[in-house]
Amino acid sequence: MSNKVRPIVWLVVMVLSVLGMINVYGDNEMVQSSAQESACPGCKATMTRLERTPFAQTFRFQLATSEEVIVSCTREAIFFGDYACEKQ
Repeated sequence: MSNKVRPIVWLVVMVLSVLGMINVYGDNEMVQSSAQESACPGCKATMTRLERTPFAQTFRFQLATSEEVIVSCTREAIFFGDYACEKQ
C-alpha cells in the first residue's frame, strides 16, 4: 500500500508547489491593473508596495490626495481561477 501512496503524495506536493510558484513568480500585469482600478477607479494611483504569496497579492497605493489604499487580490480557488481584487 505504501508503495502506491508515496508516488501519489509526491505528485500532489509537486503540482501544488509548481502552482504556488506560478502564483508568486508569474506575470501579474493584469492583476496589478485590476488592483489599481479597485484602489482608485478612473484616477492615477502610484503603487508603493507589493506582496505576493501563493494565496494572494496585496498592493499598497498612494493616491493623489496623499491617501494610502490597500488592495488585496485573491483567486476564486486557492490556486485556480481569476483574481478578484478588494479594497481593504
